[in-house]
Amino acid sequence: IRGMAIDTLDHVYASWVISGGAKQVQKWDGTSWSILGTLNANDDIKVLHIDKNTNDLYAAGRFSVGSQGRSVTRWNGT
Repeated sequence: IRGMAIDTLDHVYASWVISGGAKQVQKWDGTSWSILGTLNANDDIKVLHIDKNTNDLYAAGRFSVGSQGRSVTRWNGT
């Protein structure tokens, strides 16, 4: 696990590297884990943060989305 955050509904978010080297963020809803979207990060997602007003999840790290070498990206549930 590289980063963790908890939203206002007590869902836990964790970033990690799964077998095969894929980097992803998953959400624990109290019963099971689910993968969030298709970030396709090529390096570690180091930090997760929840905006307590909107429940948007921000991820930051040394991964690239597009041509950037370091990124911050937002997940708003869709």
